[in-house]
Formats: sequence, structure tokens, C-alpha cells
Amino acid sequence: MKNISKSLEILFFFLLITIPRPISSQEINNEISEEIILEIPPVKITRYEYEKNLNEYINNYKNTNEKQPSDEEIKLWQKDFIDRMYLLTELYNRGYDKRQDVINAVNSMERIILTQDHGLVYNEFITKKIDVSEEEMEKEYKYYGKHIKVERLIFPDWPSYISVLGANVQIKTKEDFSIALNKCKNVPKVIYDTSEIVWPFTGFDNIAEAIYGLAKDDIMPTTQMSDGIHLYHAVDINYSEKEPYEKIKPLIRMVLEEQERKLLHNAFYNKIYSTVNPFVNEGVCSGFMKKYNIDLFKEFDESKRSKCLQEQFKNILKDTILTYSIKSSISYLTVEIFLNRYSAGVMLTIFSNTGDLINYLYKYAAEEYMLTLADSLGLQKSVKYQLDKKNYMNKTILGFYEARELMPRITVSDEEIENYHKNNQREFLSGETAEISVYKFDTEENANIGKMKLMNNPEGNQSGGVVETQIKGLKVEEKNILINRNSNAYPIDILSSIFKLKDGQYSEPIKLQNDFIIIQKYKEMGFRTKQIEKGKEDIIQNIKKQKCDIEKNEKIINAKNKYKARMNKIVITK
Repeated sequence: MKNISKSLEILFFFLLITIPRPISSQEINNEISEEIILEIPPVKITRYEYEKNLNEYINNYKNTNEKQPSDEEIKLWQKDFIDRMYLLTELYNRGYDKRQDVINAVNSMERIILTQDHGLVYNEFITKKIDVSEEEMEKEYKYYGKHIKVERLIFPDWPSYISVLGANVQIKTKEDFSIALNKCKNVPKVIYDTSEIVWPFTGFDNIAEAIYGLAKDDIMPTTQMSDGIHLYHAVDINYSEKEPYEKIKPLIRMVLEEQERKLLHNAFYNKIYSTVNPFVNEGVCSGFMKKYNIDLFKEFDESKRSKCLQEQFKNILKDTILTYSIKSSISYLTVEIFLNRYSAGVMLTIFSNTGDLINYLYKYAAEEYMLTLADSLGLQKSVKYQLDKKNYMNKTILGFYEARELMPRITVSDEEIENYHKNNQREFLSGETAEISVYKFDTEENANIGKMKLMNNPEGNQSGGVVETQIKGLKVEEKNILINRNSNAYPIDILSSIFKLKDGQYSEPIKLQNDFIIIQKYKEMGFRTKQIEKGKEDIIQNIKKQKCDIEKNEKIINAKNKYKARMNKIVITK
């Protein structure tokens, strides 16, 4: 499933929950400071809220620039943050916090705060239970540096395995494996490959212990994995030089905690689904998808949107699309109720097919149950919940003010568009060709880890491959290739992302068929100026944003003259 924002204000504050961020020492210690460090009545900003926003800024900066912001850049952010609080004060005094669209958006966010992965309920039932002992870390250290060269056969399912090898065949030696390999040579859909797997053997959670213990020429017991039936032969075992235990200990702890998190996560959701017992009416889902169009849900005016949706789905409004059980009571979700709740969300999930919708409904039932857990634990009364809710309210008000009040009334003339294009030619220079390297990985997790290693060895990457650093899960390297903007080598969205990268920048992992790729862009060539029509929409948005910023600054100046602020010294923390 893919996600899009309804409008500019959605992007403005939804980043807070979707982008990983540095964790402050207060959060690590589960201490939340309610100390008021900035007050412009009725607005009161706690140290917790300030640090939360600062962490968001630092993390976004690092994602964009691949480095930490300087002290001076943080001071500029602080000034902008304080300025926005003056504007927020004016909006509170105008009653923005009482607007129904703001209240609906915050209510939707409250659900996310409680039920999202790594949210408050998740923290209670998963994060707080993660406990890695010293003994476990020492045991794991024994396997650090182990490299296992394997060959494997992958059968799509058990019937195909039995039809090729027989029901009673035992594969115990390398000779047995060779015989099995010969039997599979001309069998469609049976995959043979070789690879080197290294600690921490990501993707082998249920057989990691068995992999740890492999010696040369050992055969792994036939195992069912997510993509089929696997049969492994350990061709060779090697060890790289180990880092000292104390140096590598934090990494080992992180790996073990993540493994434990996955186990707890799966057990938690399995228990929820067995308790809630969701039943999705696939026939209604199919009928829903025939009428579904994401554009129907983007209208800001709730009465207009509701009327449009009522008309579009009128024949199935009363049909039940989901049934689930909460506290021994059966709940029925009709299409009408589902439409109201879905369209009120701050983030709309795009349903590409009926399967996407069904998955969404299962998750919806799980979230309903998690809300009852939150209520039984009193999480809505917790300090963190209340402060996060207030922070979302503040961001929602500022975002809605810009997107729903300022931007719609700003107009842009043809003359302004022409002048912008003439005076900002550098913005419209586009290269026709880019020099890139492409690294293909087996999993998203390995792609993320590999990206960090590539970034730490830039000289080796560009001039001869990754020689010095063993990168787990790296399947293919394509070095220093030239790609044209109109190439057929990659889908349009990947080509677009390549040309949006800055020189020297790495992409985030991009899914390509069954793999994940990291793209490193070196430079662009063959520059030419884009015609004004091709960049017209971007020009209009840029001009509107400039005019919007000017008007906001005027509002801030007026608010500064109107209100008095009391603040403690804000210390730069990075």
C-alpha cells in the first residue's frame, strides 16, 4: 500500500510520527520534562515538546544533507520555532483549536499515537518487555565474524519438493545434496543459488541457531521459509578478524533487541487477531473498490466530501464490510461508517487493489482492540500522551492555517511566472544523463545497513567495488554507469528519484521486483533549460510559498507587538 497526504498541512505535521528521530536522554530514561520553557498565553511549550521538535528538525536535516546541522543552523531553527509560537498564540485566540476540521484531524492522530508500531500500546506490550542479558550477548559474540558460504535449493512448496525428491528421501550429506541438485536441474520453479551469509544472519530468525552451528559440508535440515522450502549445504566456513567484545557489544545488543522485538511483535498481533477474530466481507470489498477513487477523499470541506461519498457509494452504504469481536461483543463496520472514519484520517492509505483494502481492515480491527488496551491501562491519562496530543494540536493548527487559509487566497499572475523563470534559471537546468552506481540487496534491512557501509567507504565504492568491507545481502553491483532521463532500464518513478538526488548522494532503499536497490549518484551531464510550461506548477507553488511566508512574517511581527513572551534559556542540544 502507498500513502499520500491530503494537502500541505498533512505533510507538515505527519513527519513527526513517520520519520525515525534521535531519542533524547529524557526519553531513554522514561522521564518527560513538563518544565515550561516558553509561554505566550495561552500557548505554553514544555521542554519535552521543544526537544521533540528539535529532534525532528535534526533528523530531517540529517536525512536531507547526510550530516548534522551546525550550532548556527540550530539557532536559526530555534528563532523560527519561537516565531511560530507567536503566530500560534494568535491562532488560538482566534479559536482555531475549536474548529471542527482541526478537532477531527487531532482525533485521528490520537488513534495513531496510541496504536501505531512503537506507539504507546506497542511500548507497553513490546518495547518494555525487551531485555537482553549479558550472557546472551556473550553467546552471540561467538558467532560474530562467521562467514558461511552456502549453496541452496528453493522449492515453491512441499508438494513440489516431494514430487522431485520423494517423500522419504533424507538429505544428510554433501553427496545427497549433489544428487538432489542433479534431479532439480531441469525442473521449473526450483531455484538454485550460492551466497555467503554472515552474522547476524538477518532473515533467518526461525533457523538462526541452526545456521550458527553449521560446519563445513553440513546440511541444514529442510526448512520452510516465507518464499518456499529451503535446502542448504554449507560449502565453506570462514572467519573475519573480530572486533573486541566491548567495542562490538552495542551492535550485538541492538541486533538481539531487534530479534526479540520481532518475536514479541508477531506474538502480540497473533494474539490480537485470535481474540478479535476479524471477518472481512470480500464481496463488499470488491464492490467498494469498483467505486473507489482516492481523489474523492481530498476535498477539505467535510460537508461537500460527505455528500459526494454518499452519492458515489449509495448502493452499498449499509452493507457490512468488517465484523470483529471486542470484549465478547460483536462489532459491525458498515461501508458508511468506514467511509466517515477513513476520510477523516490525516493520512489516506491508497488502496491499489482489493487485497490492500482487506489488509487495512484487518489492521483496523487490531487497532480497535489496542484502543481498549490503552483505555484499560489509562494511557490516555499519561503525561506523554497528553503532551504529544498537544504537540499534534499545535502542528495541526499551524498547518491548517497555511494550507486552508493563506495559500488558497494567494494568486499568481502570468507575469510573475515569467519573471520567476527568467530570474531563477539555475532551478530549471536539468541534466539529461546521470552517472550512478546501483547496489542490489536481498532485503530492505540489509540495504539500509549496506548504505551506511558504502557511505563510510566512498573512495572504494567509486573506483573498483566494495573490496575492503564485506556487505551482507549485496547481490549485484553496477558501477559507474550512465543512465538517460528517458531510459527504459528502470520504471519512471525510479528514474525520477535518480534525477532528484544531489551529486554524491545515496538514495533510500527502493523496492525493485523482489530486491531492494541503493542508488549512488555521482553527477549529471548534458544540461539544458526546462521550458516554462514543464515547470509551471512548481513555479506557481514556489511563488505562493514565498508570498505565504511574507504574509506569515507580517502576522508574526504583529503578534510580537501584541503579545509578551516569557521564556527560559533554550540550550542547543544535538
